[in-house]
Amino acid sequence: ITDELIHHFSTRRSEIVDAVERYLAQHGGDPHRRVWQTFTLETRQAKTHPKGNIKTTTKMRDYGIDGSIEDHWQRRAADAPHDVVSAVHQVVRSPRGVDQPATEQVAAAADTIAMAVTDTQPVFTRRDLTAFVAAHYPHGTTADQLHQAVDTVIDTLENSGELRTILPSNHHDFTLPAGIRLTDDELDLLTGNDSHAWIQHTSHLRFRALPGEPRYTTQAQLDNEQAIIDATHQQHGHRVDGQMLEDAITTRKLDGEQAQAIRNLAATRGQVVAVTGPGGSGKTYSVGAYADAIADRTVIGVATSASAALNLGHDLPDRWTGTIAMLKADLNYHNQHLPAGTVIIADEASMISTNDLTWLTTQVQQCDGQLVLIGDPKQLPSVTAGGMFH
Repeated sequence: ITDELIHHFSTRRSEIVDAVERYLAQHGGDPHRRVWQTFTLETRQAKTHPKGNIKTTTKMRDYGIDGSIEDHWQRRAADAPHDVVSAVHQVVRSPRGVDQPATEQVAAAADTIAMAVTDTQPVFTRRDLTAFVAAHYPHGTTADQLHQAVDTVIDTLENSGELRTILPSNHHDFTLPAGIRLTDDELDLLTGNDSHAWIQHTSHLRFRALPGEPRYTTQAQLDNEQAIIDATHQQHGHRVDGQMLEDAITTRKLDGEQAQAIRNLAATRGQVVAVTGPGGSGKTYSVGAYADAIADRTVIGVATSASAALNLGHDLPDRWTGTIAMLKADLNYHNQHLPAGTVIIADEASMISTNDLTWLTTQVQQCDGQLVLIGDPKQLPSVTAGGMFH
């Protein structure tokens, strides 16, 4: 509310004062509260909406306002019992008086903030981090204080070794962390510099950033991704009876490619394995033959959505199927662990987040079981940090 607005309404002001007094009465007379919300609601302009065709509109009266805002207040503010200028000044110009997190509190929350941002995206910028830091200031703060808080979080994470810089602002003698690689084309796009001698490549990963913009990840994120990759090279201690597998293939009437895929699956003893193929190729139904052949072991079917889990249940009759969240809740509620040798069949694996995939991997490692991922890497990815199936 500017001085000009206050002056404009200073002679006819009763409803402005009434709005202030009503709000203060509802909130214990505290002038530090956000009275501007009341003004916003009571001064919203009327809306027009199309009706039938573009030439005909219906006027929606919003909060009783008829005509222009100025006319509305002029009609309703003829007899002001108090001085509106002093009332408004008291409300909107008083100190806020809210508590702000201390620097030590921001630093203590650094790990939690890092976990929150990497739950959403595995690689992030300072801009992304700022949004999560701002959530710790529910009453708002200044831009300078927010930037200082972000600096505190970055410094804390760097000192603990948790924050890993992928693309630095200073390119001098920098080595990419394990798991990160940029192609020459990506470096040209990101840095605008044809000289890339300052980067030592270790492996491959693609991402996008603004030219010269630092990009970060966390050591925990890299550890989770590496744990999933490592599990593909670790073997479980169970074998599949060849005759039972062939009987299951025959019973399900799998075609040549489907049957060969299931034989390959049975021969692959990694704790985490993948069955890929385009939509409609019968991947899930075919893997059901694998489940039939290991009838002596516990088989669980999971998916990210309830509808996908329901469809999975049709291909895995007499087996427990549900969402990953349901499996987590069930095990936690009963404080149970999976039986030895459990096989988890996860459908639509491209949509599984890295956190969920890490959790599933840990479960099968603990019970010497196996995680079978079914999906198409060309289909939709996870809505949160993911991409590991691809």
